[in-house]
Amino acid sequence: MIKSNLKPSEEMIWQKYQSEDAKNINFPKMSVLDLIKEENQGSRLDNTALNYYDNKVSYGQLFDNIDKTIESLKLKIKCREIVTIASLTTLYENGCNLLHQFFYSRFW
Repeated sequence: MIKSNLKPSEEMIWQKYQSEDAKNINFPKMSVLDLIKEENQGSRLDNTALNYYDNKVSYGQLFDNIDKTIESLKLKIKCREIVTIASLTTLYENGCNLLHQFFYSRFW
């Protein structure tokens, strides 16, 4: 096996399993959040972004809560601190999503 000096992200060996069309997709040069905000401006802010067990959250509410969370974290996290952020689907106890309950009760 020939050893490459490239990083896996540069070598992209996973592309051997993709079609040529998939390899040539031009993705937007922005974060997923920025793309979602761009696609859901104006009159779309009242549309449902999340529907979790009939608890509906509009795009406007979602963006407001994201901004509140960011501002809150900025006050507590100092420059050069390392912070671990868990996904809302990672902590379960007896089939119960603990992070969802924590965030939902405080932000929604």
